[in-house]
Amino acid sequence: MMPETDACEATLRIFENAIPNRTPCIIGLTGNAMEENNVEEIEGCIHILKSIAALLGARDLEGLSLGLESAAMKGGSNFRPTHWLMLINEAVIELRRILIQS
Repeated sequence: MMPETDACEATLRIFENAIPNRTPCIIGLTGNAMEENNVEEIEGCIHILKSIAALLGARDLEGLSLGLESAAMKGGSNFRPTHWLMLINEAVIELRRILIQS
């Protein structure tokens, strides 16, 4: 049983455990996959990030991750993953800022 905490504090604990340990690694792996044009690896990394966002209830981050994952699945010459990754990075930074202020 979890000790009594408010929702923001509990979310921040999940965030602090999931985001610092996994997100920088996931974003780094995604960047490497982009350099190698490895769409399958991009999909896999972003799927993990999308799951973390869903766990946290971070709908904007989840939506951006879903968008990148879907775009990677479609592929094609118009696939521009760097733009998606920049937006995802900004969403992670903003989520961290909001949770720490709460």
